[in-house]
Amino acid sequence: MDRESKVGSVGGRTVGGGAADAPTLATWGYRLYGGLILPPDRTVELTTPVAPDYGLGTMIVSGLAGTDLLVGHLGGINGYSTLLAVDPIRELSIAFLTVGAGGPALTDLIEQALRTLAA
Repeated sequence: MDRESKVGSVGGRTVGGGAADAPTLATWGYRLYGGLILPPDRTVELTTPVAPDYGLGTMIVSGLAGTDLLVGHLGGINGYSTLLAVDPIRELSIAFLTVGAGGPALTDLIEQALRTLAA
């Protein structure tokens, strides 16, 4: 398989073409941001801002649903949306896979889930 069939571009954005169910994605996020995959200094690089609210390939959000820090990423292609949110302080990882464009409804869903889990 050539590189072009593994990694593409849609609308100027890269697309990795990964396939996983929500529990697998949540476990991956927990392990990645929990320091179980990369050396500790590389994990810090992922979660250190290099642009507003963005680390190396990582979205960084603070204050959402009472969390101090959330890391992860949104994704979407051809009518599907994905959200991976990891709270490394509480050692919590959540993944949502949806049909549709995502947007505010997906953000509301993650906030509700985080508040429920924090209770």
